[in-house]
Amino acid sequence: MCSSDLKDRPLTLDDLPPLPEPDHATLRVEQRRGVAVVFGVISLCIGVTHGVLIPCGGSLGLAAWWACAALVQAAALLALCCFAVLYYGDPGVVRRSESACFPLPPEVEAQVRAGENATALNNIIEGRDTFCVRCLVWRRADDGPPHHHCRTCNRCVRQFDHHCGVFGRDRKSTRLNSSHLCNL
Repeated sequence: MCSSDLKDRPLTLDDLPPLPEPDHATLRVEQRRGVAVVFGVISLCIGVTHGVLIPCGGSLGLAAWWACAALVQAAALLALCCFAVLYYGDPGVVRRSESACFPLPPEVEAQVRAGENATALNNIIEGRDTFCVRCLVWRRADDGPPHHHCRTCNRCVRQFDHHCGVFGRDRKSTRLNSSHLCNL
């Protein structure tokens, strides 16, 4: 959009520049690593269990053999469910919306109207809220613990804890999440 078109009217979401692109190459490598780790550990556990149980099957008794095999299979299924929640769940990305983006801080609005990139500015702090100049969204303090802009995913995340380099996903800090269940 031409910057002269923006002079005399209020800005809308369509006037904002596109979100920065995530580091797709790094994310693909991390996600493949996560899949390999999860399926490798599951395969190892099932393989070792069956490798030990099959030769010892007669001495354990049929009921104990089936109980051990079922327990390992259930643990593998739980691990897959936790992995699916981790992989496909929403990490808490702050999405652009009228309420998340507006009102733009004056210095950011001036950059957008001039057709310039606002990333040269520092994040704007107003009271307890911060405005991310990369995503062009307000990170509201009322939304919970600290929000942070992930360098790898190039998105602001609510309650950001860390970017997981094994699974290629952002993790938000919660009292109980799927990774805690997997640690059981």
